Amino acid sequence: PDAKVLLFENNDSKSVKLTVTGNSGNVSGTLVAEAPKGWKVNFSNASIELKEGDSELTRTATIIPPAGASEGIVYFKVQSDDGNTYDMRSNQIEYDHIGRQPIMAKAATKLTRLDLKRAGNRIACIVGVGDPVPETLLRIGYKVDQIDVADLDREQLKGYDSVILGPRAFDALVGLDKKFGELEAYVEAGG
Repeated sequence: PDAKVLLFENNDSKSVKLTVTGNSGNVSGTLVAEAPKGWKVNFSNASIELKEGDSELTRTATIIPPAGASEGIVYFKVQSDDGNTYDMRSNQIEYDHIGRQPIMAKAATKLTRLDLKRAGNRIACIVGVGDPVPETLLRIGYKVDQIDVADLDREQLKGYDSVILGPRAFDALVGLDKKFGELEAYVEAGG
């Protein structure tokens, strides 16, 4: 699966791209999914047929969440026509000092259905170190603007429902400490 985690903020389905790779001989079979209770998984085409070694194909799985909050893991497998089950993901790492190494793990995606009640819509984000928050907020429907420290002022912030400071923002961004008064003014004005 191309996603290790999928976040569902409502009842809309989401798709996962599945890449199936064969490393030895011919394999034919069916793609299956073990989903948590209440979740549904549909495949655009569950049939698998790989010829000789190192062949690859792509399929799409549509995941439908339950109505309420829930989380779990969906496991993807290929059930071959000869009775074998293939359920591992291979992530390749490659460095000069160790060469190419496969890291094996179950082919799975974590699923989270939030019972989300949103407030506001526009968020100003001052990005921190390794900050996944803006991307996550975009996925759940917020409009997120990344604000540059040099442009930070109380007039600009007036149009935002919230202002978020990312992890270690004060350590990572030169001059943010000098703009703290602008953030305080935003809060004092009700932001």
